[in-house]
Amino acid sequence: MVFLSIPHMLGEDLDAVLFLGDYIYEYPAGGKAVRIPSGGWVLTLDDYRARYALSDSSRTLLGATQEQWLDQSLQQASPGWNLIGQQTLFGQRDFKAGTGQSFWNDGWDGYPGARQRLTASLSKHKVANPTILGGDVHENWVGHIKADYNDANSANVGVEFCGTSISSRGGGNALRDERLAKNPNFIFADEDRSGYGVVEITPQRLTTTLRVVDDMTQKETRIETLAQFMVEAGRPVVHRTA
Repeated sequence: MVFLSIPHMLGEDLDAVLFLGDYIYEYPAGGKAVRIPSGGWVLTLDDYRARYALSDSSRTLLGATQEQWLDQSLQQASPGWNLIGQQTLFGQRDFKAGTGQSFWNDGWDGYPGARQRLTASLSKHKVANPTILGGDVHENWVGHIKADYNDANSANVGVEFCGTSISSRGGGNALRDERLAKNPNFIFADEDRSGYGVVEITPQRLTTTLRVVDDMTQKETRIETLAQFMVEAGRPVVHRTA
């Protein structure tokens, strides 16, 4: 009863489904967890082996081999839409209110050099319509891939859609507006609802619809559209349409 978005997803008549956000929890399950991993804190080698056995341990964030492969692949990218599916939120996200900066370093913010090399590769190879899809953070984030995340006026290299969780809880929207103001590369965020995203592609445009459930703990939960966005081919700018 924990994957209640999936029956709704099956009714969308989709051509393909990507599950993005591959990692393990190193801590015990929380008191309000919907899906509970076995065991307590992951501290020893045996603990890690046991926890990894519950999921897929064959992937890494990038690594030198994958980074080289990706750069070579982007050099041969198609003239249409180029989607990159990867584990987590890509764009820079500063959590600290006011002056100063504070980042979550378990994702791309912990690997700014690798992120910069990827955005440089997109620019160098003049990749058409780059769109990065991610997950992991249990929240919806929509924004622009920037040539320089520390410069709000920096050119858009592409667009990003980071989807929410199927069964894990988000952190709530109490700080959402403050975080969006601190991170202008993002144009939308929802840190509360669970569900999935539907991406529709034509030669002229890409449309992403964020679908969410009312209550992921209830079997008969209702599905609805939280927001919808459109990107025109050849223009790396996200427009909210609903």
